[in-house]
Amino acid sequence: MLYLTAHRPDNLGPRDFCWAIEGEPVLPPTTICGSPAGADHCGCNRSFAGMSSHKATTTLMVRELDLTEADLVAAALGSANAAGWTDDIDGDAEDQEYARGMVAHFANIAACYPPGTVLRPWYDHDTEEWYFRDCTHYADVDDDGAQP
Repeated sequence: MLYLTAHRPDNLGPRDFCWAIEGEPVLPPTTICGSPAGADHCGCNRSFAGMSSHKATTTLMVRELDLTEADLVAAALGSANAAGWTDDIDGDAEDQEYARGMVAHFANIAACYPPGTVLRPWYDHDTEEWYFRDCTHYADVDDDGAQP
């Protein structure tokens, strides 16, 4: 299935970082600060974290993964448990519903792009939604990081 994964371009821009494992499935951070400087300071509103490494990246790649939606939900629950957000690795019914919804949402976004597409995420505090900018053709180029 198509899903969003961590990606490290050959030449990261000055505002980019990738501490996640190349190719690992990602999810958005569980909290996003309200700092107006967040985009330039901590990056929480412009990065996703790897489900295994729990480390962030500002660049994502759409990849065809040899995983099912159930596999990704289990990985998301395991990631939440390892981070201390759930009491057990399987989570309760509410945790499972949340994980299913999040995985389905980001799988639907990935399905809008062909495999290999490089995206930069950003969180809009006004709409409380994540948006993605296609950077496939200039992900390795130093850009100003401006939102479309």
